[in-house]
Amino acid sequence: MRALSHPFRITRQIPLWIAIFVAATALGVGVMGLKGKLNRHSAKEANNAVPVVATTDTSAPVSSFKLQTLCFARGDDIYLMDMNTGRVRKIVTGDEPNISPNGERIAFVLGDNRALKTVDTKSGAIKEFTSLQTLKAKAPQWSPDGSKIAFEYKKDLTWRVAILDTSTEQWHDITASYPAEEDYFLSSWATKGLSLVIQDLRSVYEIDVHGKELQRIDIKKLLKGEENISSLSRFSFSADRKYLLFDTALHPEQSAVIYKLDIKSSALERITPATVDGGEPHWLPTEKEILFRQLTENKAPYVYSISKLSLDKADTPEILARNASNISYAPR
Repeated sequence: MRALSHPFRITRQIPLWIAIFVAATALGVGVMGLKGKLNRHSAKEANNAVPVVATTDTSAPVSSFKLQTLCFARGDDIYLMDMNTGRVRKIVTGDEPNISPNGERIAFVLGDNRALKTVDTKSGAIKEFTSLQTLKAKAPQWSPDGSKIAFEYKKDLTWRVAILDTSTEQWHDITASYPAEEDYFLSSWATKGLSLVIQDLRSVYEIDVHGKELQRIDIKKLLKGEENISSLSRFSFSADRKYLLFDTALHPEQSAVIYKLDIKSSALERITPATVDGGEPHWLPTEKEILFRQLTENKAPYVYSISKLSLDKADTPEILARNASNISYAPR
């Protein structure tokens, strides 16, 4: 499981060396022991945002959807939960799992070298990618058609975003033309898999699979002074591209908040109740509900759960899986 030891989130407000030192001291581990996205470096200030531009990559939410399979990390292992029976099954040891759209494979990373692998959810057979053997990878995400995996990798001292073709094992850095001194973090695939959403702790970018920038949104300008994008923040468009769902970190000792941004008007709507610390939001296909990571034990060792929340009404989140993080589900 990613090291989500609340309240140590890396944001622009706290110098990086302080965040790493305090977190490492509190958890009793070295810098390399801070697993997952929590040990990402903060990026330098991005260039001024360009105006939002329309793209043709649009769709519509589905009319009905029943969640069947939930994938998550717990401790050092990866699990699947059958949402019909509640049965939880360990699949493999690893971190940062992401299940393929058909539910047949899980992409994950393993070990201190952060090797990216996939595992068959039925047979348990593991596939390794020889083309990635020298890379330290993070945050793998399947494309909507299940043919590619987007992921982050460490290049020199910064984090970049790349795409792997799982059949040919060829991969390319889609941030290769972006400033070499900046960190870029993967958030999500956009609708239909023609583009991806990435961020640099200040702005959110939509870029196509070749690295061309389609639009940029300066989130920092839209947020209140005490709120920040962290390296854990996740951004994703609605199917009709009218809204952007994302989470922020406040001061490290305060709660994370999930917002829905109206792209056209720049209006922000808070989604999570004031009493809920919530992050890592995922639209469910109807876009009437979301899955998210909820802090359910606000003292060390901090415990996170995967919860579901309705967007149609003020509601108490429904906890689906306790002591779990790294959300993904098979939409079909």
